[in-house]
Amino acid sequence: MILKTLCVPTSLDGGIARALCSEGGESPLELLPNLLELQYSDVRRTGNAFSSFMIEREAAGKPLSLTSSSSVITSSSGDSYIDLNNFLQYHPRGNLTVHCSWVMTREGPSNAVIHTATAMYRGAQVGQGMGVSSSAAKRVAAERVLAAFMAYGVPEP
Repeated sequence: MILKTLCVPTSLDGGIARALCSEGGESPLELLPNLLELQYSDVRRTGNAFSSFMIEREAAGKPLSLTSSSSVITSSSGDSYIDLNNFLQYHPRGNLTVHCSWVMTREGPSNAVIHTATAMYRGAQVGQGMGVSSSAAKRVAAERVLAAFMAYGVPEP
């Protein structure tokens, strides 16, 4: 049997992460050599649990993607802007928030301003949202970016 996707329930993340750590010089490719993806029930809560294993796999030329096993993204903070920040801050490849920026614009008369927030990642537009305030526009854009990053992964450099 060839295992390509490993689904990790939240309750077992620490134990499985420890089991995947290479000890005694064994290559990370010897552990589940055909593995392509780790699915985690709440990718934003992984912290650094699997980062060592993922970094070793990447260095060995067999990178893994970390994705959410839930097709419905539930907000842990209730604010998609904070959730996106947390997701990027605790990403297995390190703190990716340093590569993010926002471009804010506003249009319309002073009594009916529409704000637009454009999320940028490594200089490329990755999401956009509109709202009656700049924070509302950022939340809409952040929700879209977080959904895309969780579905397709964070772009590589």
